[in-house]
Amino acid sequence: SLLKPYKSDGSYQPPPALPDFMLDGKPYYMVEDILGHCDRKVSERSKKTVRYCYVKWQNYDHDSNTWEPEHTLFESAPVQRMIEEYLERKLAR
Repeated sequence: SLLKPYKSDGSYQPPPALPDFMLDGKPYYMVEDILGHCDRKVSERSKKTVRYCYVKWQNYDHDSNTWEPEHTLFESAPVQRMIEEYLERKLAR
C-alpha cells in the first residue's frame, strides 16, 4: 500500500480553544472538574500555606490541565461547589 502511518515530529500544536466568554475585555474559561489539590508554603520561613487545585478546563483536553491558586477559583460560585464536592469525595475515601 502507498499509505504509511503518520509519525509526528512533535512540532504540531493544535490551536488554543477560544475562551468561554469575554468580560471587560478579559477572557474567562469554565472549570469542568477539580482533579486534585496540594497545599504549598508561601515561603520556607512562613507557616502560611496556599491551596492549589488541579483544574480540568471545559473544552480542553487533559494536556491543558493546570494548577491554580484556590482563591482565584472562588470568584465563581459553581467552582466553589466543585471544590467542596471534590474535598468531600477525597475525605470519603
